[in-house]
Amino acid sequence: MGKLASDSDSESSTFLSDENEGRETFCKKVRNLIKRRALLLWSIGFWMLGVVVLSQGYGMSWITASYVVTQIVTTIGYGDISLSGYWMHYFISFYILVLLVLAGFLINSVVASFMDQQTERLQNRMAILQEKADRFAAMAQRHHVLSLTRDLLEEAHVTQIRSYFSQRFEERKTLLLAAFWFFLHVLFGTIFFTLLEPCSCSFGLTAIDGCTAENVCEVGAKKTYAESFYMSVVTLTTVGFGDYSPKSWWGRLVGIPWMLSGIVTTATFLAEMQNVLLHRGPSVEEQARTMNRSTFEKMDLNNNGSLSRHEFVSYMMVQEGMVDQDSVDALIKVFDAIDVDRNGTLTWSEVEGFRQSVDQPGQSSARGR
Repeated sequence: MGKLASDSDSESSTFLSDENEGRETFCKKVRNLIKRRALLLWSIGFWMLGVVVLSQGYGMSWITASYVVTQIVTTIGYGDISLSGYWMHYFISFYILVLLVLAGFLINSVVASFMDQQTERLQNRMAILQEKADRFAAMAQRHHVLSLTRDLLEEAHVTQIRSYFSQRFEERKTLLLAAFWFFLHVLFGTIFFTLLEPCSCSFGLTAIDGCTAENVCEVGAKKTYAESFYMSVVTLTTVGFGDYSPKSWWGRLVGIPWMLSGIVTTATFLAEMQNVLLHRGPSVEEQARTMNRSTFEKMDLNNNGSLSRHEFVSYMMVQEGMVDQDSVDALIKVFDAIDVDRNGTLTWSEVEGFRQSVDQPGQSSARGR
């Protein structure tokens, strides 16, 4: 009775602990969501403040004022529009500092939200894989293992190839996606600004003197495909030389979201490239030195409280990427199929019997009986 009561108390404690952990996780998600919404509202409000001040103080159109604010947020700084005035210099100085802080918090918040979503997707995927593995284990338990030996050998080879390419793709998936969006932004900017602004007199504060519809291609600003490509790369990398910039009303209108999304994709692409080129995982010695109880229990496959050479080597090879876990599991299944007496070792008679059962599948059922 005492043991049953103790087990019941332990289960109740575990349940309450899991419930409290789930409540804390939910509250944390709600707090993060509120914080992100507040940052978004503050950023939009401060953005609109800059647009109003520039449009009222300088007589800019709202599209030009938004275009200037976008240059501030993205730190591109073409230099095609400059601001003058004693009080305006003070205002813009403080405005830049506050807006960049808000923009930095907002971008970090968006990136953190994206990473949380990716982590949740990974956890869901691992749960599905675990369910499939449990179903396979149940199927193998219902049937005699020797009847599956030929399939297991084929599966080990196919799984190894499939897992290799799957692992390589998973390692490069984020980089490929980031590269796709970066080059898509460059391609869009190249085509859009070449077709929209092959020749432009600009407008407002940046209107070119003496430029008319008749002489626009002689006097006005010109863009070829090469120049638009150059401007796109210079813009998205926030270099912003200023020798080429959006000139037309539509060019600036479309350029605002293009610049905002473009610097995010560029930063992501460059970060992923750096991870691929410079990232190095911890060495085997470092992994062994930092091993904790949880890692030890994962390596202890037979749960006997000690690690065999096989368990240690297999785990470290998987962690180092020398072999994937699916291949190790498939090979263990083949070993178990050969090990008829289940003593954890193989004799020549067991190996020979296994070979015969594979070469002559009809004998496997008789051997199992």
